[in-house]
Amino acid sequence: MQAMLLFWLKNGFPVGGRLLSYASRLAYEAHMVGFFGSAMVDVNSITPSDSGIRLLLYHVNGYFSFLHGRTENSYETIESISKAEKKLVAMLVDGAFAAYKCFLVYSRTALFKDAENSLPQLLFSDIMTCSVWERKRLKFLLSSVYCHLSDMSIGEEGIIKLLVGQLDHADLLNIQIEIGLKRFSIFGENTETVFRLMKNSLNWGCMEQHKFWGLIRSELAVSTVEVQGLLSKFFWLEKLDANASAIAVEGLLTLCSCCPPTPELVGALMLLPNSVFQDFASAVMAKWAVSNGSMLFESLAEFSEKVESKNGDLVIHDSAGMLNRSAILWLLKYFNGSDTDISGNLSLNTMCKNAMRQV
Repeated sequence: MQAMLLFWLKNGFPVGGRLLSYASRLAYEAHMVGFFGSAMVDVNSITPSDSGIRLLLYHVNGYFSFLHGRTENSYETIESISKAEKKLVAMLVDGAFAAYKCFLVYSRTALFKDAENSLPQLLFSDIMTCSVWERKRLKFLLSSVYCHLSDMSIGEEGIIKLLVGQLDHADLLNIQIEIGLKRFSIFGENTETVFRLMKNSLNWGCMEQHKFWGLIRSELAVSTVEVQGLLSKFFWLEKLDANASAIAVEGLLTLCSCCPPTPELVGALMLLPNSVFQDFASAVMAKWAVSNGSMLFESLAEFSEKVESKNGDLVIHDSAGMLNRSAILWLLKYFNGSDTDISGNLSLNTMCKNAMRQV
């Protein structure tokens, strides 16, 4: 079978794309009748006449035929699938994607030994082929890829750019909901990968960037990626342009405002360079003061103690050797205009006074 498929591939047939399309269509039909997630059709037994799952039924029939060694003459057609067979359907869908991946590995070994084509690159090529056939189900195709082929798709820039470039807002909202429910991941847990994607997205179109940041915010809200690391890396980029970087900074502003003001994140904000987007730090703190003021000032107190302590593990690495100017000015203005008293917190008071001399 593999040799035959490889022969077709050598002769220009889109074998990988067809296999991926088959597996995705199988997953789509299983989803439509409620075998994955919430049921789209509320019935106890699914039949081809009222559900449009002919491929799924055909696949199940083929499975039982192979399993029991039936001949063509003794082939018995299964006319419906019970909800009780949910595990079986899930296994068959997983098997279809596994078969596609197996072919991808086999074809790469046989045809692309000397080429630089990686498995993610071959997958992306097949997705591009499928996107021509599956325009109406492109969202589900991409969701299926992230669910069943995560090791080849997570953090892949080409697939993400296709996703934000081709899907409309309704489909993207659906994907954001699925990400929030942790059904799959798009960016992964590697901070370096996420930062690379953030940096590269600066060269994308405006609409693509807006959609990209919607996905980033949805995923980082439920992931273990440290936002403070991304924040520090981004604002220390050598070429941070006020126009070219505006959408990304807007995305970071919204993201930080939604995150709790942990000591680590507050510390990163206090150490942002005094360059472009000067009021970014103060804008985030102003939002935190309203939404989570108690945690903000506890984190500030912890940060100030580290700054004051000679043995503190926090290093002020601004090129000018200063804390963030907008953050300090906002703090001074806030304390002068509110009933909050910081005189009791010597380290926080000292930090503000020393920073005021720098400002």
